[in-house]
Amino acid sequence: MPEKSTPDIITIIIPVYKGRKETLTCIASVLEHTNQAQTPYELLIINDASPEEQLTEDLYALQKKHAFTLLENENNLGFIQTVNKGMNYAKMHDVVLLNSDTEVYSNWLTHLQNAAYNTPNVGTVTPFSNNAEIVSYPKISHDNPILPDIKPETLNQIIGEVNKGKTVEIPTAVGFCMYIKNDCLKETGLFDANTFGKGYGEENDFCLRATTKGWRHVLAADTFVFHKGGESFGKEKKILIAQNYALLTKRWPKYHNDIQDFVAEDPILPYRRSIDIARIHYKHKRHLLLVAPDIEGGTRKHVEDLLEMCKRDKLPALLLLYNKEGTIKIQHSLLDDLHSLCYKSNNDNDNNDIDSLISDLKKIGVWHIHYHHLMNLPQFLIQLAESFNISYDFTAHDYFTICPRINLINGLDNYCGEPDSRTCDACISSSGLHSFLAKDTVSQHGTVKQFKRYNERFLQCAQHVFVPSNDAAMRLQEHLHLDNITVRPHVFSGKLKQNYARPIDQRHTPYRIAIIGAIGPHKGSAILEACAQYAAKHNLPLEFLVIGFTDRDDTLKNIGNVRISGKYEEGELWPILQAAQCDIAFLPSPWPETWCYTLSTAFEAGLFPVCFSLGAQKERIRQQRCGLTLALTDNPKKITNTLLEAAKTQQVTSSLIPQKYDKIKTAYYSLD
Repeated sequence: MPEKSTPDIITIIIPVYKGRKETLTCIASVLEHTNQAQTPYELLIINDASPEEQLTEDLYALQKKHAFTLLENENNLGFIQTVNKGMNYAKMHDVVLLNSDTEVYSNWLTHLQNAAYNTPNVGTVTPFSNNAEIVSYPKISHDNPILPDIKPETLNQIIGEVNKGKTVEIPTAVGFCMYIKNDCLKETGLFDANTFGKGYGEENDFCLRATTKGWRHVLAADTFVFHKGGESFGKEKKILIAQNYALLTKRWPKYHNDIQDFVAEDPILPYRRSIDIARIHYKHKRHLLLVAPDIEGGTRKHVEDLLEMCKRDKLPALLLLYNKEGTIKIQHSLLDDLHSLCYKSNNDNDNNDIDSLISDLKKIGVWHIHYHHLMNLPQFLIQLAESFNISYDFTAHDYFTICPRINLINGLDNYCGEPDSRTCDACISSSGLHSFLAKDTVSQHGTVKQFKRYNERFLQCAQHVFVPSNDAAMRLQEHLHLDNITVRPHVFSGKLKQNYARPIDQRHTPYRIAIIGAIGPHKGSAILEACAQYAAKHNLPLEFLVIGFTDRDDTLKNIGNVRISGKYEEGELWPILQAAQCDIAFLPSPWPETWCYTLSTAFEAGLFPVCFSLGAQKERIRQQRCGLTLALTDNPKKITNTLLEAAKTQQVTSSLIPQKYDKIKTAYYSLD
């Protein structure tokens, strides 16, 4: 196919129908931000018989003032025929099809032209936009609102700097702003008005036809054009999209899968990511970094609370979440619209993402790291504080630093009693690791004793080793030689969200016992099953309501006195508790927890808690002077009799003691 040097002139075609404000803004942006001396152009505006008389008058006035070309259709031809008319008018020129509900910024046309001619066989060029399907930013395939933290023109400037001269091949252009080379247009032909009527899908069909002739389509990754979207067609948009998409896929059966594959592979991600990083650095120069495993539970709840406190205090902070599959995601305390801070750390053949992550964190400016687990933590993240030459803290949310099974639970799902290292080795050998852990967690360190010493060395270098309870501090100190253990209770409101327990004078049989959360072996599912079976066998007036789910739902349901709500989303817990109308809460966790968020929930719901007398459960119940503890036992008779008596007589009466931090940087981290 013929290739030539950059054209003498580019025709910018703006078809106009409705939307006076948007249209005038669009034209004004082109006139203001297109440099005629730098990139010669002709502005062609076609009025497609607009029903808005004031808009037509404004176009005449603007044409007299700025001397652009203004054509008028006697009758409404629709978008495609109007665009075709403009492309015929342009003759030998390259063209840019620009929707009237767009807004362009500095250097936009120059960047599009450069993208068209910097690599061979480019037929079309599309810029980034907030609303542009596969080239949308900040979220791909999404109609993004205007970003609250940065003006579009400033965003365009940042994009031009961080992605200067960068292009990405895409399967199709997006028609809101579409640069078309004249050679490509002549070889491919005009848009298919006969098939696609008023519009939608015509630019995709054009691009697919051009592709069969060897032309490529690219994103100009250094340009941003704002696009409001849907202005011309209004309510017809959804109908037109559905109809024309069916026509498009009938003609091009592979189109849908090709687009899906492109979105899944997402070759544009690194360029959106570079914009995210630049936006962060534009607003904030120094960041606290929280590093935590990407799993549900107490650890995740705590780091989100910390991030919320950072937001409250306007402290720039990052939350880095990793999983054992090697995916890393980053959130920001003050910016909510960062969707591309995703990295892969498990590709042995290509560590570019790891290099990019480290480089990005340096650009952002990390000054302190707070690690929240060592479980499956990649080595390069463990070494991050040392390589950055910065301080770090660590929070022990459980006992993984001393127990590879995490919760001091043996193969029989009982509290192990924290035996000697040889017994621990035998336990690991016979019972295996926790299911969350990578297989080589211990083998890479040898024995459990060596595993402890490895973790100990990391913790000894921390500024603080935070634990949420005195009991956890004592247990950790017994196993590891540390002089930096610091008790920092997790945030607790100390307030009744609402009293969801039945008043004592309104309680009746069967008494309802709430068991809240995801109840697996380490949360006492075997104990719950034994208690339910004993209560059923002896006709005790007890009903167990699991607010959540267990690892043995079917078995429990078959007993007859257990009801299970099922997994709930955030925000659904309190309505479920309100509807359940339980009498007390039972927390059957058989190990010494470090904090126990479920206990916080019971307090806040007004449900008198019953727990075993160990760990943070015991410590917090004594501190709050609310609740009942019984010696750790698997005897269902003792447990059910205790629950029955508590359900008859106990309720939350005392005021609770809150735990809060007025300033996270000083009150929590003790940092200046």
